[in-house]
Amino acid sequence: GTDSAGVQQQRDDVEGDDFTPAAKPEALHEYARRAYPSEVSDDPSVSYGFAHRLDAETSGPVIVAKTYRGFYYTRLLFEARYVKKEYTCLVHGHVPDGEKRVDAKIRTTRDPNSGSLFSTVSDSGKAALSYYSCLRRYTHKETQEPLSLVKVRILTGRTHQIRVHMKHAGFPLVADSKYIDDRAVLTADKRWCRRNFLHSSRLDFEDAAKQPVTVHCPLPQDLQEAVQFLSAVE
Repeated sequence: GTDSAGVQQQRDDVEGDDFTPAAKPEALHEYARRAYPSEVSDDPSVSYGFAHRLDAETSGPVIVAKTYRGFYYTRLLFEARYVKKEYTCLVHGHVPDGEKRVDAKIRTTRDPNSGSLFSTVSDSGKAALSYYSCLRRYTHKETQEPLSLVKVRILTGRTHQIRVHMKHAGFPLVADSKYIDDRAVLTADKRWCRRNFLHSSRLDFEDAAKQPVTVHCPLPQDLQEAVQFLSAVE
């Protein structure tokens, strides 16, 4: 359930010789192979051209390389942290004003049976840095529960970083099946928000010609519909 409109509208301005922004569909590399055939779209050794990933339930743009040069260049940007990444999420609780910093190491383990990844804040983990600020506060129209729409900037890209850091800060994401501890809260969330409320809303970087590129992607329809269950707090 993702919406490609926000990226497609800006595609003519953003598309270059070496890469194309595309919104993330369910079968990602199959979609890209059909929509953006290229010299790398059939090559699994370069991830079919995908320069980075999003979590399974996270919507938003991904950068898809169209050439080997574009793939290695864009991967280098991400590895060197030259891509500025901004996300929008809905969290439990009312987040205070001002930008807050979460500097907490994250350790990721894999379940030997299911293969599922799970991350926690741990001194034995890898460095992870996030900044978050409140965009708007809400209450749920029926339950009056306090909720906040939040902008998050991440300077590292650890597994489930935003979800883990926001939980660590005391503001777990709405409908997060993996990191909400109270199952009753999760069940209540799922009645009005069917998936983890996390969306990649903006990417900023320089292309190979050193020209600035900004990719905006507004909230997709399913998350916009979830917000309709809320009342803004003035």
